[in-house]
Amino acid sequence: MTTPTTTPDRRLEVANCDLKRSPREIAQALGVKTADQVSRPASAQPGSSAQQPARVAPEAQPSRDSDQRLRWSREKKLAFTELSPAALALVATDGPVSVTLFGAGGEVQRLGHNRGIWPARIAKTAAWKDTVTATWDKNPFFALGAKFRLWCPTVQERDKLAEFALGLMAERAENDGDGQWQARHGFLDLGPELDLELFKVEIQGIADRIGVMCWDDEGLGLFLDRCVRDAERILRERGGQLSSRMMERVTAKAMGRV
Repeated sequence: MTTPTTTPDRRLEVANCDLKRSPREIAQALGVKTADQVSRPASAQPGSSAQQPARVAPEAQPSRDSDQRLRWSREKKLAFTELSPAALALVATDGPVSVTLFGAGGEVQRLGHNRGIWPARIAKTAAWKDTVTATWDKNPFFALGAKFRLWCPTVQERDKLAEFALGLMAERAENDGDGQWQARHGFLDLGPELDLELFKVEIQGIADRIGVMCWDDEGLGLFLDRCVRDAERILRERGGQLSSRMMERVTAKAMGRV
């Protein structure tokens, strides 16, 4: 019998066609070893005293927003402090959910069922750290958290925008939500087809129509960077040191409020 060649393009053919040959014979024809022919490393031998590599538990990773805050310069932190913005946040699940509730008397209530519901509500914050998710992410079965935040220069403007955003949510819940679902803790079903990014743009459009300035997280960071550059330019031109009063004037001027 002619021994098959062992070039790479024939190895699969050797393994598939020589069914009467033992694994060791096939391995020998391929120029390799079977598992029982390979020497075990010293550290893997039974009773070996070789030191095993230590297993290091992964370190807890900071959240995206807190990690950004840690990397902020002193000047940027000062700009945030002097601006003192206030944000509304959309708290929601990562996607549509379905829940079945069993009552003490045996009654069954299905929320969402095959369709799915997408619960969401508005929360308010003034902290750059994501305290909203920390507050609401308590459900043992699915995640709840801030899907986006929109920052306004003042609490009053934030509250005004939040009121209009709640009106938009109520309209969306009536048109796209499950009318049988009884909301708790201010949550509304915005429907399984909710587009979070588009919903954020809709609220930003409302802010523009009612004359309220707002930024998302990225936009706020860029605005603060601009304020820092303006402050540094003033210091180069006039000298002196950066102060809270100067940064307050810079942020006000950047918003056109001086």
